[in-house]
Amino acid sequence: MAETMKPLYILQACGSRSWGGLEMEAVKTALGLQDRGHSVALACPPGSMLETASEEKGLRVYGVLDGYKKPVSSMRRTMQLLRSARWDIVHTHLSHDLSILTPALGLTHHGAKLFLTKHMASGIKKTTIVHMLLYRRLESIFTISNYIRGSVLNTCPVPPRSVFVLHNGIDLSRYDPQTARADHLRERYGISRQDTVIGMVGRVSRGKGHREFIRASAELTKRISRGLKFVVVGGSSYGEESLFEEMKSFGKRYLPDDKLIFTGQQDNIPEFLSLFDILAFPSHEESFGNVLLEAMAMRVPVIACDSGGVPDIVTPGTGLLIPPRDHEALCEALSRCITDTGLAHELSEAGRKRVETYFTLERHIDRLLDHYYGKAQADPLTG
Repeated sequence: MAETMKPLYILQACGSRSWGGLEMEAVKTALGLQDRGHSVALACPPGSMLETASEEKGLRVYGVLDGYKKPVSSMRRTMQLLRSARWDIVHTHLSHDLSILTPALGLTHHGAKLFLTKHMASGIKKTTIVHMLLYRRLESIFTISNYIRGSVLNTCPVPPRSVFVLHNGIDLSRYDPQTARADHLRERYGISRQDTVIGMVGRVSRGKGHREFIRASAELTKRISRGLKFVVVGGSSYGEESLFEEMKSFGKRYLPDDKLIFTGQQDNIPEFLSLFDILAFPSHEESFGNVLLEAMAMRVPVIACDSGGVPDIVTPGTGLLIPPRDHEALCEALSRCITDTGLAHELSEAGRKRVETYFTLERHIDRLLDHYYGKAQADPLTG
């Protein structure tokens, strides 16, 4: 439907200085829209990792949006940016950006449609007159899971009819188990082909379940005699740099260095996933979980906590769900996947099929454009 419509001038925005799933989604969305022939730019904080990554990907970037640190200059520069082009769409990925974007659009009398994607649950009820004024300008709010939609409806001054679940999608050409190779990773980290590799991918941040992963891994080595390797892929979150070393120290209490490997921040995630026999995702309350999509696309069986937005992705037969904060349940699920090769194969095939059906980047961009053009229809997965 959207393919036949006129090209749009689209300003994606994200005022975050972190570098994680939220920020990566902003870049991925901008690139996906640009690939469809639309004129796309990204507004973000100057000097941020988001600015650097976007420029490296070939996006047009404006380092003007820094509402946390410099709200006054951010307002001025954002107004200048809005006046510089006939933007059809302004779409931010951070609710705090509304404190800059909503008044800037009003003061410049700009006619662009304003959208917000909520990637995280709201921590407070936004019931003040200021919040009502900021949110009133929004055309729609997209939430990355049903869990986040519930949070938005409970905390934000918006009607249910304007809040839509729009799941993230991935580029299947990048997550292709037929093309990704991990031989160089085996050599780098001393992993043999006989080893069973259990991996975890994500920022080392509180609530991601690294402690449960380490404790479950240590218990698993007592149950299973074959060679096991446990690989933690990911760096520290912005403002939590010390936690990475804290987790490494915690790991040394339970497992030797040759068993538990911390790789730090990595960009070649498909190659690491091709190294894994199982992906563990013990996050306590995840908004969504992009790496679950990536692992399932790579035909890696997944074990995840049954909380937050995870059940939108992992359903019975496509992965194993366990209670949050339960390292014993994680150990049991890992043991089951390792010893029951038939189950592991069934999960890997069903996981790939689910991603192909519901979670491709192409499908995500199609649905997003339909909203931009005002042509959105009910989604079979979310209604």
